[in-house]
Amino acid sequence: AYTIVVKTDISSQITFLDPADLTYSGQAKAHSAQATGVTGFSYKYVSQDGTSYPESTTPPTNAGQYTVTATVTDVDKVGSASKDFTIAKATPTISAAPTASAITYGQTLAASSLNGGTASTAGTYAFTTPSTAPNAGTGNQVVTFTPSDTANYNSATTSVSVTVNRASLPAVTFTAPASLVYSRTAKAYTAIATGPSSLTLTYTGRNGTTYNNTVAPTNAGDYTVTATTSDANYSGSQGQNFSITPKPLVITAEAKTKEVAQPDPALTYQITSGSLLAGDSLSGGLIRVLGDSVGNYAITSTLSNSNYQITYVGANLTIVSATPIAGNDFWVVDPNPNIISKISFSQMLSNDSDPNQGTNKANLTLTVNTNSLTAGYGAIRIKGSWVSYQPPTNLPVGSNLPTFTYTLLNTSNNKSATGTVTVSLTRDNVLQVTNFVLKTNMIPPQVWFSVMPTQKFQVEKTLSLSPTNWVVMQDTGTTPATNAFTSDSNGWLKVPDQAITNTNVSGGFYRLRWTP
Repeated sequence: AYTIVVKTDISSQITFLDPADLTYSGQAKAHSAQATGVTGFSYKYVSQDGTSYPESTTPPTNAGQYTVTATVTDVDKVGSASKDFTIAKATPTISAAPTASAITYGQTLAASSLNGGTASTAGTYAFTTPSTAPNAGTGNQVVTFTPSDTANYNSATTSVSVTVNRASLPAVTFTAPASLVYSRTAKAYTAIATGPSSLTLTYTGRNGTTYNNTVAPTNAGDYTVTATTSDANYSGSQGQNFSITPKPLVITAEAKTKEVAQPDPALTYQITSGSLLAGDSLSGGLIRVLGDSVGNYAITSTLSNSNYQITYVGANLTIVSATPIAGNDFWVVDPNPNIISKISFSQMLSNDSDPNQGTNKANLTLTVNTNSLTAGYGAIRIKGSWVSYQPPTNLPVGSNLPTFTYTLLNTSNNKSATGTVTVSLTRDNVLQVTNFVLKTNMIPPQVWFSVMPTQKFQVEKTLSLSPTNWVVMQDTGTTPATNAFTSDSNGWLKVPDQAITNTNVSGGFYRLRWTP
């Protein structure tokens, strides 16, 4: 016998229960179906593309898109239903980020090596933007973790600390100023380099030149210009040596001439090539080889200025034989026309000198100009080496003193000078004199008068000419003291005067009274 079973189609009543988690976990993602009054189902799984996961009763594990079909297995019911579902990729968990090696400014992140790192699945780390070239310093950069199982895992990101070292300063091109010859202006360089935002130049001295400043030097010397940068992406420096050369200057001494025993003339020079810049000067001066005999003496230079290259062209000081020196003689005579006064040539020569020979007067000769006596004051005559004078019968009215001249000749060089003899016609009258020398360094201090040799005088002094108070001076060097003074063989009348000191050298006013 047969039993006829009528099966009811309940396909429309079938519903599905999804697994608790449809994210890849390595576990099968089994579905279950349900319908009222149904006790059992059979299941088949297949990938939606039909090939990556062939139809199977085994639930899929890997991420992908699937279809599950549930078929009723009860004997009294029929029906089936299908549902599409997706197993999503899992996102890896990174428990420890990798470490990054340092790079140098200018390099991209691709130059940094990533080492280590721990994730929930196997995979590799790489910088998310490897072409990024970060500034110098330390900062976080994004790293992407790519799982080995890309079918079941998404990529993940984390951050790592990357140290970017400063790059060495790139090649610096220095440009010198137009001239490196001293000109009293700063010699500033310019510099450029590719990369740094700016350069700072510092100047330092070398080879003994002392200098350290950001302001360019002016003075001659050896220097180094050094370029550095404030750009935080670069470090280091580059330098270039240079020298400011001294300005050429040619100094030519001027030849000089002087006579024996005369003071040296000022030694002078000319700048014959180049020039001193405004505000500059030379230290030192010109000196000459020592000596005062006739001849040539080299003029040398100590002139200097470190900013100038001085070329010195020398010259000579030539010393020639000197002109004789004729002193001014003072001859006191008796005004009586019947008395003839005499003076010898040697007495007249006593106040004369030969600078070439010092005190030696052997080369000096004397010629009296007999026609030179002041008119109206008598006559002078020459006999041998004596001069005689006869006053006129009637002396002219007035206070002028007659004079006559003589020619003093140096026979060694034929140079001559003219001497003057002043004749004082006095006995009782006195003559105020102004030609005297104060000797403050004598003990006691003295006042010296130039007169004829071996003549005797009374000396009077007043401190003022208005009013006068003439006082006869005493010769305290004799015992007993006397008011008579006698000139020496050189014609000097030496009179002690205690009132003369180093702080009071005015002396006073003096007059002489001849006492034959």
